Amino acid sequence: MTVGPGELNDLWLLACDDAGFEPNAEATLYVIEGDAGDGPSAIHIEPGREVGADREWPLRANQVNDANSADRQHSHRIAVRDFSSPRVALGRLRHELEHAKQYERSAPLYRRMGATRYALAREFELQKPPSWRCSAVLYNLLPFEEDANRAAARLTSRHFGPASAAELHSTDAPLFRDDSPVQAGTLALRVLAFAALFPVGMAWVAEQNKESLTELLAHLGSDAAAGWTLLSSNAEISEYGRRALNCCPTEAEIDSSPTPAAAWLPVKELIHEGRLAAEAVLRAQEPALRLH
Repeated sequence: MTVGPGELNDLWLLACDDAGFEPNAEATLYVIEGDAGDGPSAIHIEPGREVGADREWPLRANQVNDANSADRQHSHRIAVRDFSSPRVALGRLRHELEHAKQYERSAPLYRRMGATRYALAREFELQKPPSWRCSAVLYNLLPFEEDANRAAARLTSRHFGPASAAELHSTDAPLFRDDSPVQAGTLALRVLAFAALFPVGMAWVAEQNKESLTELLAHLGSDAAAGWTLLSSNAEISEYGRRALNCCPTEAEIDSSPTPAAAWLPVKELIHEGRLAAEAVLRAQEPALRLH
């Protein structure tokens, strides 16, 4: 393990202090030895959720028992794999603890954060892009992930100084790139704006959940349905989503790009611009929409 147990513990304490959690009381760390490979290197497990071991997260029996104990069951649990450097470790720990903060701010909103991810994936799946390679970079555009990455970048920059050029071009770059303040108070608005770019995907998620779209949106606030109606009738917003879905890179374009992720930049820019346009529509409403 590149980051030793003692150093990892120090970084954990630092991340907890920055996020405002009491270590081992409000948030507990579980370390799994071994490289994560192509899978995630850390995961947040919310209070009340039962913890189990599987192939991706092979927790030891004593770790599973501890995580499900009366002392831990209603706290936040963070499971991690090996990290390539102390900066990555601190960034990832703070990232997952920001998800814990999102839960504390609004558990209903947190529990539905997968809806926009599944909607995004579903619409691209229906579009049948010429290549899926490195499409995971789109995941970091999700507002929940954007805020978690910002929290990570702010702490790592403050503790280690600016990230190097190599770090900013690594697969862990989202943890270091944007150290602007976390805008927690606008999370629901940004989620609604993002979701509006992928209405077919959102309708599919609602169908899978056996609920109406209005019920799916309710976790965003009492005026979410009204906001959705505004956005779904806006031709400019719809066009951003359509263009993003239709400009996926080919294998040849990915191969010829400086990095595979760079080939997805036009898609990322359209999604980002579309979300900003949708946010502007929502912010312009008088009186202000009631969102969490």
